[in-house]
Amino acid sequence: MFLLAPPAAAPAPALPVAPAYAAPYLGRVLERLMAARHSLELQCADASLGHFIPSVRVLPGFRTLHRENYEVSYHLVTAVGSLRRLLAGEWHPGFLALVVACQEAAARHQARAAEAWGRMTAAAPRDPSVRGLLERLGGLIETTAGHIAAARGITESLLGAATVQSLTAWVRQVQR
Repeated sequence: MFLLAPPAAAPAPALPVAPAYAAPYLGRVLERLMAARHSLELQCADASLGHFIPSVRVLPGFRTLHRENYEVSYHLVTAVGSLRRLLAGEWHPGFLALVVACQEAAARHQARAAEAWGRMTAAAPRDPSVRGLLERLGGLIETTAGHIAAARGITESLLGAATVQSLTAWVRQVQR
């Protein structure tokens, strides 16, 4: 019997951006992701308030919204941490790959949170306090998504679509 060696780590894609050139733009990405995090904090607080309102916590989509909020939160924190590492001079292509992949994942989960919110809103009672909470929550969901989209746009402008796709593919390969 013999053991197979683990597969070698996938090589990093060639990156068209040098750290000195990228730093101001990465700072702008960080600003947008920090704004998304701030909005998400309020989004999570308002969503969690629903646990104290019996007519909200039973709405379809309520549990899904919370699950998606957790996912968005994880991916935003990872993207922000990776950007902070890059801006501190730790120019590892893995950090850039995490920024790209985590922005994509955060956007995907935020869209699922919006869908869950839509199901909640459609089934919500006409109680003005419940409607007010859901309207505020919907605005925060939209704001968070907008900040994530802006960060993704800056990232793609900086790196180019081909590099973003290459980094995304690299992350998927590494995660297998």
